[in-house]
Amino acid sequence: MLRLIAPFRPSTGYAVGALVLVAAAVWGWQAGLGLLLAGAAWMYRADLREWGLHRLLWPRIWVKHPVLTFGGAIVLLLLTAAYFPAWLAPHDPDAAGPYLLDVNGTTYAAPYPPNARYLLGSDYEARDLLSRLVFGTRATLTLVVHVTLVRMGVGVGLAVLTMMPHAATRQLVSTLSSVSAAFPSPLFAFIFIAAIGPGAGMSVFVLGLGLTGWAHWTRMMDMEIRRIRAQPYMLAAEAIGTPPGWQF
Repeated sequence: MLRLIAPFRPSTGYAVGALVLVAAAVWGWQAGLGLLLAGAAWMYRADLREWGLHRLLWPRIWVKHPVLTFGGAIVLLLLTAAYFPAWLAPHDPDAAGPYLLDVNGTTYAAPYPPNARYLLGSDYEARDLLSRLVFGTRATLTLVVHVTLVRMGVGVGLAVLTMMPHAATRQLVSTLSSVSAAFPSPLFAFIFIAAIGPGAGMSVFVLGLGLTGWAHWTRMMDMEIRRIRAQPYMLAAEAIGTPPGWQF
């Protein structure tokens, strides 16, 4: 657990809070979030050292583990594209280019093939595909995070229902999990989105993708609940007549 009282100094907390507010007002909320994370790491550096996370700052760790280095670079690139897309995008994603473009001595009309100006080419309106891809990262990551939260909520919620003493409830949850695991997620999402209509906005995509793929969360939580219920302190709680709500 974080040492939320002992190492915390109000003066340090106030200083970090002031820097976060100034950064958010001057450079935007992304800079404020970055300073907030850095300030939290500084205030609780003793806990990070105890957990061994300070080793991530050692260069030799990244040299000895190239897979960690490669994966960290990909994550850093995606986060940079999501929060600071203007740093990576070479052009305005909505700005149309020239109607004709000379590429290696050949004149093309839009869409242009990959060239020195448009590294991934352009669309039919002469807009840079690389810039549009970078600026689309935020929407994609937002969709993925919301879909994951919906799947976690449904899966964990159904797993909690298995704690009820009724065998029919447990059987119903098990049947729903089996059906969800057997049904292809993209097909269900396509049917759901087609039935409601994509004009409903991002929420229809979140629900269409989030209402499937939750079965493994249910199975994992169900096994964990069974393990906990078999612990001696839980058996003792049942033996002395503890109400189900307190056991939960």
